[in-house]
Amino acid sequence: MHGSNNNFQKPVNDSMTLKQLCDMFTKHQFFKVKADSSLSYQEGKAEFKKIIERIPMFMEVYMELNEWDKAIEINPDYIDAYRYRGDRYLVKGQYDKAISDYNNVIRLNPEDAEYYSSRGSAYYIKGLSYFFGKKSNYHNAIIDFSKAIELGPNMGDDEDYKYHSRGVSYTQIGRFEEAIADLSKVIELKSRDAAAYYLRGFAYAETGEYEKAIADYNKVLEMYPGSKDAYKYRGDVYNKTGNLEQACSDWKKACSRGLGNCKGWSIINRIRCLGK
Repeated sequence: MHGSNNNFQKPVNDSMTLKQLCDMFTKHQFFKVKADSSLSYQEGKAEFKKIIERIPMFMEVYMELNEWDKAIEINPDYIDAYRYRGDRYLVKGQYDKAISDYNNVIRLNPEDAEYYSSRGSAYYIKGLSYFFGKKSNYHNAIIDFSKAIELGPNMGDDEDYKYHSRGVSYTQIGRFEEAIADLSKVIELKSRDAAAYYLRGFAYAETGEYEKAIADYNKVLEMYPGSKDAYKYRGDVYNKTGNLEQACSDWKKACSRGLGNCKGWSIINRIRCLGK
């Protein structure tokens, strides 16, 4: 047996730092048991759990093992367990479970702007994930993003994301003026955000501000000349202004770039665009 295995057996006590504990297990490759190891994988894992249960301050290590459920069982008010488990649920598309965990994070720290934003994201993405997304998801997203914005930016947090997501949520429930304000803020923060111009163009069109809508779609096409959707929607706006020639030109460009359902394009529009 190599000498390193004797180190593995050394007692763990409450005075050890988290770093020392992590180093001890890292050096001995806790999850990669080699031939010279004195413990099997299952024995090692069982011993590790006993250590964690005996020293709750080391529950961060549990997070590295994806043992969030166990960590919460040990300490129902352990905020980081809810954070990390909620993030995992969000990534996996289990939005209701993510929202439940973020509820607990906010319960334990009501001033945590980051997790109002995270819960808002769960509501927002849940709304977008269904063809007929419930408006309540967007209303809840707006409430959470508004609270996150009110509490201020977090370290490493993208402020533009909150405004962008709240802006999209506003468009989904028909509150276009507020969407325009939020998307304008995104553009102020990131002047070359094509998605913000695209979405603001849509909102301007819905409020009848056609010239501003066209200007935003122009901006998108400056950045992405092959955007079939920008051509399609700019064509729609030109059509509303009575500029059929430009509308037909844009619709044709959209179709030539692969816009879906061009074969089912309105017969009336095809006839109207003959010779244009």
